[in-house]
Amino acid sequence: MSLPPVIGLPEPPVLEFKEPPVLNAKLDLNLKKFVICVTRELKDKDRALLKSYGNVLDYDHDIHNNLSPDTFPFDYLVINLNESGDRYFYMKQIQPFKERYNVILYKYAFEDDDILNADNIISSFPKRQARKEDFEMILLQHRISKPSFWLSLGACILQTYHQVKK
Repeated sequence: MSLPPVIGLPEPPVLEFKEPPVLNAKLDLNLKKFVICVTRELKDKDRALLKSYGNVLDYDHDIHNNLSPDTFPFDYLVINLNESGDRYFYMKQIQPFKERYNVILYKYAFEDDDILNADNIISSFPKRQARKEDFEMILLQHRISKPSFWLSLGACILQTYHQVKK
């Protein structure tokens, strides 16, 4: 009895080692530059904090008028909303292309929140972080405010007063 001819086995596949998947999902913040709209004066320590993470550029309407912000070398563009030229620049160059930028509004805590449609509204900058990505992630997170006992008590008394008055 004859045996069938031996068929050659295929060569084993070459295994390629790939990097393990990253478990922590990260936002790619480098795609968008930060536009910081201010209604209050930016403190020196806050400006130094921003400069430690990248290039800070203060918008000057006399210099930067009619230029696209994409041509500016900045990581953080500071626009003063108290100046009419700066507001006009924001309306003309930033607001229509908002998907390109992370817009942060830096204001006093008592000011109206409906000034503009921002990604986050802050009254103080986060503390210094070890990495730029962590700082920018915290800069974009909406803060949870501490409840005020006195405001809650006053609202409760006022509500009770209005109910008794009726």
